[in-house]
Amino acid sequence: MPEILVQYEAEIWQSIGETITMVGVSILAAILIGLPVGTLLFLCRKGHLLENPWAFSILNLFVNIIRSFPFLLLVVF
Repeated sequence: MPEILVQYEAEIWQSIGETITMVGVSILAAILIGLPVGTLLFLCRKGHLLENPWAFSILNLFVNIIRSFPFLLLVVF
């Protein structure tokens, strides 16, 4: 193993652990928040099972605002 890897081995493993934690939290949030919101948004559309224009409009606005956050962060940082 190259010396540079041995020198930074502890930091590399810590970084890998932090990355796995961030990905896990993101997946958990997507499952617990994104899946129900997306399903409800689909079902509240015109012509679907739970047709509700008010709920659809509010959920659609919420999703569109949240969806723009990553782009805004990319532009700012």
